[in-house]
Amino acid sequence: MTERPDNTLRCWCNQCNGDTLHEIKAEYGIKVPGMMLHGREMHRNEYYYVVSCRGCGECHFLKIRIGAEDSIWTLGHERPFDSPLVQTNYPPRNIARRIPKWVGDLDDNLAALFHEAYGALSIGAVRLAAMGVRAILEHVAITVVGDQGSFKKNIQVLATAGHISTKSVDIVMSALEVGSAAIHRGYCPDLKDIRDVCAIVENVVEGVHIVPKSGERLKASTPPRPPHSRSTS
Repeated sequence: MTERPDNTLRCWCNQCNGDTLHEIKAEYGIKVPGMMLHGREMHRNEYYYVVSCRGCGECHFLKIRIGAEDSIWTLGHERPFDSPLVQTNYPPRNIARRIPKWVGDLDDNLAALFHEAYGALSIGAVRLAAMGVRAILEHVAITVVGDQGSFKKNIQVLATAGHISTKSVDIVMSALEVGSAAIHRGYCPDLKDIRDVCAIVENVVEGVHIVPKSGERLKASTPPRPPHSRSTS
């Protein structure tokens, strides 16, 4: 079996949104019994790593399996440990849409909804993601303006209160409807549609919770204009 050549390997980074070089911070390996071939038991090697991206510094867990049955996937690879076909990432590879960086500035409940919805999207659970993103919109509307009795009224009052523009009501309702269709009618949106829904929801949440705080910080940190001096004759 080909050994890992050094203390690095190439794998997916959710933060950089691509395959990058990672440094191995900790590792553990085991041998797992496998199938019988020509009367001989074939085992596979499993490696568990804590890795850190050399680009952004993000850390995550990585499992690599290499055995006789995996040789076809690593054939021709100069560094078989770098093959995505033998790698499993924890958290999973998120090739659909990254969670916005500003989610860390939200309250715990809302941030958790983002992580759950986008986590579902990262493993291909598109309908669950649509339901989760719908829940984000409902949470924002109800916590800001209270429950008005229906989703449409919640969004309309959100617009009336000036948190979103009146022109955005129909757009936001279209995002809500995708989640409703996933729940009640078994609808499974394609990846492009769910990305559009996420973009709409991110825009609403950022406008309601993030932009006002940014404006307040800018106002507080910007020095005021000096008073105009009056000339005396």
